[in-house]
Amino acid sequence: MRRIGLPLFALLAALFVAAPASAAITFTSKSVNTGNTPQGIVADFFHGGGNADLLTANSGDSNINLLLGDGGGNFANAAGSPFGAPSGARAVATADFNGDNKTDEVTVGVNDLAVRLGNGSGGLGAPTTVSVAGKTFTSVVTGDFNNDNIADFAASENSSGTRLVRDSRTSLRGRDPRTTRRSRRSPKPHCIDSIERPTRPGPRVCPRR
Repeated sequence: MRRIGLPLFALLAALFVAAPASAAITFTSKSVNTGNTPQGIVADFFHGGGNADLLTANSGDSNINLLLGDGGGNFANAAGSPFGAPSGARAVATADFNGDNKTDEVTVGVNDLAVRLGNGSGGLGAPTTVSVAGKTFTSVVTGDFNNDNIADFAASENSSGTRLVRDSRTSLRGRDPRTTRRSRRSPKPHCIDSIERPTRPGPRVCPRR
């Protein structure tokens, strides 16, 4: 498998409080090997020790690299990395989707969105995949979109601007589905699958189209 270097401009700048506001800021760069054609990258904490790690979405290889940091600007693949991802993986984002205080990740690509749960020690579990035929997803973000203290994610798609919002309890906590609704407030070509809050705890799912 061909590997290319991903230049990372980085993490090594030192900012001194005593320096005047006009002082120059300098950076150093180094290359880290990833999969072919990395198009998405995110930094977060996937293993203990308080050192930031990197996750890249590699479109050319349809996989993701989890690169664990040593705190000194050096990165190495985690055990099992690279991991499989949606075809033509375009973007990645992170959040704690299942409420265990460990960093998880979501990757998007052609037709699919896939979530892998982190184990807190630099590993990722098997993917939970949401498939939407005929869609190429190009970016993804995470947030608590319905104020239930559970992370959700939203992905954009390149042909019609469709947004999908998924409540993480739906597929990651394995409970029975509840009611759903389609929000019609957003003007076309944008649409949102949003989640209606149930009267008692339980998962919510968006209907597949």
